Amino acid sequence: MTDIQEIVSKFSGKDIRVIEENGDLWIPVVDIGNAVGYLADNLTRVIRNNEQMFDGFYRTTVTVARQNSPPISIICVNEQGFYMLLSKVDINRIQNQEVKQSIIAFNRWMVNEIRRIREDRAVKLVPMRTPGEVLKDEMSIAVMIQE
Repeated sequence: MTDIQEIVSKFSGKDIRVIEENGDLWIPVVDIGNAVGYLADNLTRVIRNNEQMFDGFYRTTVTVARQNSPPISIICVNEQGFYMLLSKVDINRIQNQEVKQSIIAFNRWMVNEIRRIREDRAVKLVPMRTPGEVLKDEMSIAVMIQE
């Protein structure tokens, strides 16, 4: 079971959660739908109708929504699944211009958000070096140059 209460960011005032597991980022389809004003059921249907293509790029995650509440299951897509999902949504068939523009804006925003999350994660993974370690490295370089 996964706790996904941490909100990574907001898009148009809507919460976007991200689950990080084994180096992969997973985005709940319901959050994508809420953010763009498109029914999450429609997005889930796109995945279900193309399961072979989405194999490995989506999964059902059992989550804890709130403390002392029963677990719920949500469909999540990883980064590649996110791109595939939005590429399968035919925005030319969407009548509501606001939803159409929101999908385009969200796609661009999420690409930058994923990049930001990866950069933040990389910074956290780099161990801080002490001044003594830096000096030791510089001294060993100086010794090698001298030799």
